Amino acid sequence: WKGTRIYDPTGKDIGKVSGVVTDGTIISAFIVDVGGFLGIGEHRVALSKDMLNIAADADGAGTHVQVNATEDQLKALPKYEG
Repeated sequence: WKGTRIYDPTGKDIGKVSGVVTDGTIISAFIVDVGGFLGIGEHRVALSKDMLNIAADADGAGTHVQVNATEDQLKALPKYEG
């Protein structure tokens, strides 16, 4: 999942997955870096699986991940410190 791009409802690229939180077998959260430029100024948040819509790309070659929130709404979430 690391490096997977995250898109808002309008299709705007708003971040990327930088890691996952698991209990060893089940993913409980995706760690997403929102905003920033070249790793500077990013806001890292934890998003539960139910916050994301994960589907195959239109061409079936990859995965498209969408969150039902804007970049500003994600930046308003508490920063992930894990």
